[in-house]
Amino acid sequence: MTLALAEKGVDAVIRFLEKIAGPAAEESGLLLQDKVKFYRFKNQVKMLAKAQIMLDEAGVTPRAVPPKTLLPLLDGAALEEDEDLSTKWAALLANAATPNGPFTIYPSYPHILSQLSPNEATLLDAIYDLTLQIGLKPGQWAERGASRGSIL
Repeated sequence: MTLALAEKGVDAVIRFLEKIAGPAAEESGLLLQDKVKFYRFKNQVKMLAKAQIMLDEAGVTPRAVPPKTLLPLLDGAALEEDEDLSTKWAALLANAATPNGPFTIYPSYPHILSQLSPNEATLLDAIYDLTLQIGLKPGQWAERGASRGSIL
């Protein structure tokens, strides 16, 4: 779910509350809005804490992450309910904040991660682990018979 979709959902609920709550609607709507903001904030803080631990354990002093990458990353993490995917958001941030790290984190990565279900992320992890296990480099996948069909 995107931020815009979540905000539209909140607006629809507030309009519903206005109809059923009458004069108390404004207070009810504000209360619901506060709960949604707190939910998002709690998820962001949890992800940021995980990223900080990852960087600390790696002995890395973080660098600034470009806003074009950071802001979508924070938005995506704010909506994440799955613990494993929350950890992936944290790892993405930790890698983006690692100076001269082995991975380039492109601004498209938060969008890609936001599209994955927990099962899809698990499948991608399994494929990656398998390629590491057999020592297969990405350029060799097709040479060794790795195709979409064989993966599925």
